[in-house]
Amino acid sequence: MQNDTPSMTTHVPLEVTPVERLPACGHFDDPIVSLSFLNNQGVYHLQKAEFKKAIGNFQHALQLLGQRFDPVRIAALGCQDDSCADPACDSKTCDCGVSRDSYIYQRREYDEGMHHFCEPIQMDMETLSSMSSNDEAAIVVFYNIGQLCLLRHKDEEATECFARALYLTRSCTRDSPVSPVAILHNIGYIQYRNIELEKALSTFRDALQAFRSTSHKLEYAATLNCLGVLYFHLPKADTNSAMENYANALSIRRQFYGNDHKDVGTTLNNIGRVHYIKGEYDLALVHYLEALRIRRSLLGKNHLDVAATLYNAGQTFHQKGDLSKALKYYKEFMRITVPKLGQNHRDVAIMLKCMAQIYHEQREYDKALTLYGEALSVGRAALGMHAEVASTLNKMGNLFYERGDFDAALEKYQEGLSVERAVLHSLHPNITVTLTNIGQIHKQRGEYSEALKL
Repeated sequence: MQNDTPSMTTHVPLEVTPVERLPACGHFDDPIVSLSFLNNQGVYHLQKAEFKKAIGNFQHALQLLGQRFDPVRIAALGCQDDSCADPACDSKTCDCGVSRDSYIYQRREYDEGMHHFCEPIQMDMETLSSMSSNDEAAIVVFYNIGQLCLLRHKDEEATECFARALYLTRSCTRDSPVSPVAILHNIGYIQYRNIELEKALSTFRDALQAFRSTSHKLEYAATLNCLGVLYFHLPKADTNSAMENYANALSIRRQFYGNDHKDVGTTLNNIGRVHYIKGEYDLALVHYLEALRIRRSLLGKNHLDVAATLYNAGQTFHQKGDLSKALKYYKEFMRITVPKLGQNHRDVAIMLKCMAQIYHEQREYDKALTLYGEALSVGRAALGMHAEVASTLNKMGNLFYERGDFDAALEKYQEGLSVERAVLHSLHPNITVTLTNIGQIHKQRGEYSEALKL
């Protein structure tokens, strides 16, 4: 997005600092051509996940512009195996975020619409030759390095690059080649995935204020959607603000796209989640099922975003007590996600536990116990010492307790308590519940002194 008022500054040709050595394929007599080539080659390699080649091109482009980025950190961006760009990579960002019981929140694998401006930017010769200073070209290069850093999970370096691009943008006397809104979106996205939600809210509010006209309505809608996501993810969800932003985003997106567009599906899915946590299950299902229809139609039946909405709808049917429909949706989720994310993934563990709960509620204890066991095994492999593992252990304890097998129940409760004490605050309510369950078993056995010790 660019400013609406034409610049009144006098055009000064771009001055490029000479560099002694360029890659053989990128050496041209005209430094403007060299700069364009280097940036665009970097974009090409970035889109192919060839990070070492991409960062080499961007580094040379910065040198041409007389700019500098720490060469040690530059080298680190290209030295690792390119496989870590896989969106299912088990990096710290894969398991970050607000965790609400038995709910799969969409971070990296699933789309909440939080990373709208995620494409690197090419420089055409006409745009480059019209730039009035080196800083304008440097904005593009720093922005592109920021995108590379995001793919490499180097959030500190990404933030620095986007901040430098934003600084140069704000010092421009004319339209920036990169929208300040796009840069702010990326900074806010980094804050969001690192659970700095208040900072992210502030950044996206700044992005909303950066719009200089209403002509860029789709970008405006994307910003509203992001604000909705952040209000939703606050420790105490601000459902009213989330819904207001989502509704405005949906209205704009439908106005431009009609009903059948992936961004419409994303916002519908997000609205469904607000209704869900408010206990408005019928309204949640209306939005989930429409999102599911759109996503299946546009993305294909095996897409991870289809799986996310299947889970959400299944969870809602579960809460409504329609266990057969819930199980149907849960199984479809598993069919999609296991081949894509692998068996030992946190969401597979969560889903196995949810399926076990259905059989548990139907008193099909053997099926439930089998699935709880699988959930425990996967959860330990995917998460290690984690509250989700403790939750599965405690549900297994509940099942054994209902069957009258107090020894097995006590064993699972004690295992769960050990995990909870390792990962939760000593006053966390989950620990209180587990201690109460253990005390109840001692009471049933007449072991009052043991119960009192708790």
